Amino acid sequence: MDNNLIYCFVLLCLFVEKSQPLTAHSTNEECPIRTPCFCIQHDQINEESLKNATRPISVTCNQAGQLSDVLTALAVMRGSNFPLQSVHIVGIRAINMPAHAFDGLDITELSIRRAGLKTLHPSTFDHTLLETLISLDLSDNELESVPTNALAKLRQLRRLRLSNNRIVQLPMDTFVGFLSRNRIHSLNLAGNSMTNFAALATAALDQLEQLSLENNNLTEIPYQCLSRHRATLNNLNLASNQISSLKPYSFDLPQLRSLSLENNPIDELGAHGFTGLPHLLHLYISGTRLHSFEAEAFCPIYDLNYLSIGATAIVQLPAQALRCLKNLIRLEMTNGILETIETGVFQLTPNLRAIILANNRLKTIDQNTFAGLDHVYSIDLSRNRLQSVANFAFSSLKSLRHLDLSYNALQTLQPNTFEFSFNPELVDHNVIYLCGNYWKCDVQLDWFRRWLREHIDVVVDRPDCPAVCSEPPQLRAWPVRFLNPPPEIAGGENSAGFLPPTMDPEDSELAESIQRSYDPRSPYRQPASSVLQMITGTVPRALKRVYQSN
Repeated sequence: MDNNLIYCFVLLCLFVEKSQPLTAHSTNEECPIRTPCFCIQHDQINEESLKNATRPISVTCNQAGQLSDVLTALAVMRGSNFPLQSVHIVGIRAINMPAHAFDGLDITELSIRRAGLKTLHPSTFDHTLLETLISLDLSDNELESVPTNALAKLRQLRRLRLSNNRIVQLPMDTFVGFLSRNRIHSLNLAGNSMTNFAALATAALDQLEQLSLENNNLTEIPYQCLSRHRATLNNLNLASNQISSLKPYSFDLPQLRSLSLENNPIDELGAHGFTGLPHLLHLYISGTRLHSFEAEAFCPIYDLNYLSIGATAIVQLPAQALRCLKNLIRLEMTNGILETIETGVFQLTPNLRAIILANNRLKTIDQNTFAGLDHVYSIDLSRNRLQSVANFAFSSLKSLRHLDLSYNALQTLQPNTFEFSFNPELVDHNVIYLCGNYWKCDVQLDWFRRWLREHIDVVVDRPDCPAVCSEPPQLRAWPVRFLNPPPEIAGGENSAGFLPPTMDPEDSELAESIQRSYDPRSPYRQPASSVLQMITGTVPRALKRVYQSN
């Protein structure tokens, strides 16, 4: 190629490179923020950052001491090329927030937490922030009321977080004067000391979609207040209050998708407790005082996809418990005292993908408990008291990929327990957690150990807990999946439950190779890691026949 042509091509490449807008991984100047704050630059590129050849940044001031130090550090950003996406101020001493504290800063998200704030000057956010601030977090302070004088003038506010303060009540006109009352869609008042809610407390927020009132002292559902948002509210958190019962028709929220009533002293749901929630998808009622599974209570919420009902006094899961929940996808019933699962309960919810029953008191799993659940992906039975699992208990579950049997009292499994399940041709990654049991690695368990070696893609060990044998004594702490060690390693015992691997008689070359690897005098002896790879299954697929030995 002509040298001049090459030279022109190089110049053209350099010109194109110089003319390209800066990407998320380039910048033309250093962030000017200094201690006690620091910058984090984001990969998101917006129109403004492209125009200025910069990336939007977040500024964090953590344990900075005095508010004046923080404001001095932020002052250098006035007139800077860097668009401020967010400012997080945590752990400073600032009982009172002064006027014009952030003037000249184009901040869209502002968080002032653990600052001991009691008051905000009415002009704290005046000028620049009135038009730019979208999200404000004043949680973990000492505010005794909503600082309406300072917040009402914000025109673009969408999210307001006032959690973990000392707010006792909301006057009926709290948000009436807010210029952003038609924009705010998320309000968090969790962790305050409110005992009741005025009927019109939030009525002015006519676009409210998410409301968190958890960890207060509410004694009943604030029906009148909530019904004002029936057209918009889709997420409601009432967890950790003092609500003891659900009165009939407590809700009128046809757009609600998620409801949390966790950790309330509710002892009964009632037939119409959830009436008025026709499109509810996620329900969290763990940590209540329920002592029975009230099937009829769930009939009004027939579209439910996710149900969390753990940490209760429910002992039995009746056959008809889920009869109204045909669309249920995930059931969580953990950390309770569940002892019995009646046959047929899960078959009424054919779309189940995940069944989480960890940390209960189950002792047995019946052959038909999970039968026919073609879509179930995950079953968690960890930390129960399982002593037996019936033959075929997990068979023909074509979608099953994750089964947790860890921390039970299992000693053995029947030969057809997993028949036609965990098909390695459909997916490479399957999990059966087995640790924390009392596996008796004798002849009766040989089929399972061989099955594990044949299904090398099945993960059996938790990161912190390997699946090992408990019996016989010479195999104690020996990995369940491994081939039994040769007699010389195990002290010369050659019992039925403790045999060296056997090979296909026609595969003499392979048998001879493995025998050489066991012989300490052989010049062909492989390093210990290679032997370990063979017996654990961490070998290439080409050597899979070694792993499939008895």
